[in-house]
Amino acid sequence: MGLLEIRETRLWVEDLGSPDNPPVLYLHGGPGAGCYDFVLQQGERLSQSLRVIALDQRGVLRSDPLEDSLTLQDLIEDCEALRVHLGIERWSVLGHSFGGYLGLAYALRYPEAVSALVFENPSFDMRSSLDSLLHAAALEYGALGDQKRLAQCMGLINSARETPRDTWDQALDLLAGLGDRRNSIYVHGQDKDFFDAVVAGAPFPEDRWGRGLAHVRALEQDGAMFDPLTPYFGNVQQPTLLIRGKYDAVFGLDQIYQYLRAKPDTHLLVATQSGHFVRVEEPDLFCSAVADFCGRRP
Repeated sequence: MGLLEIRETRLWVEDLGSPDNPPVLYLHGGPGAGCYDFVLQQGERLSQSLRVIALDQRGVLRSDPLEDSLTLQDLIEDCEALRVHLGIERWSVLGHSFGGYLGLAYALRYPEAVSALVFENPSFDMRSSLDSLLHAAALEYGALGDQKRLAQCMGLINSARETPRDTWDQALDLLAGLGDRRNSIYVHGQDKDFFDAVVAGAPFPEDRWGRGLAHVRALEQDGAMFDPLTPYFGNVQQPTLLIRGKYDAVFGLDQIYQYLRAKPDTHLLVATQSGHFVRVEEPDLFCSAVADFCGRRP
């Protein structure tokens, strides 16, 4: 589809599949990662039975670069404005990682617009996710014999539980310090560098990927993404499918437990050969689960 004028900016939107198929909005993670890799990996598969709408969120990748401030509420309102623009009465929402946080926040704000929720390794609580990621990073540093950084990871864990906003930059620095080994935290299988290949093969300038940094920094300044959504699980009205990679270090078991406790009718799929990117490591399983769950919704 390309660029659409949405709320005084232009968002890059992909619209795949028949208009008669059940519509699904895909929200990418990162924050700031863009939807290009998802469409590359799952667009053709899912669009056989669903109408897949995916966007580069405000300021990201092929959307217009940020010129002003950005808030979580902006991203929520962009989703709703896009639905209205496309003339869709209700749609399912599929969110990955931070996109899961955004998707849940959107569904809580506009419950009448969302028919079903699918979350692939979401982060609903930054405290929990940072805690889990730091544990994983500590193990990697231990394997490397870097005792200093291992200790730094362990020292941050308790702080992350209380003040995720204050420890965010330090945690990101420790993850970045792993270099190529960082990919081992997110990818379980052999092809741990798949995203590097996606970036290298993308049909647009590589510097477009850098737009995501401004997006992240603006959301950090806004601060809303550091507020846990776990207290609002009981307010969720939509049927939900949780997809977790068995080896994922973002969507901790505590978040899963809290969601299932608040909504016992929630469906849980554990992908036994995956880390953070089930759609890449077990693509057929992912496609089948999403198509089946969202295809049944009005």
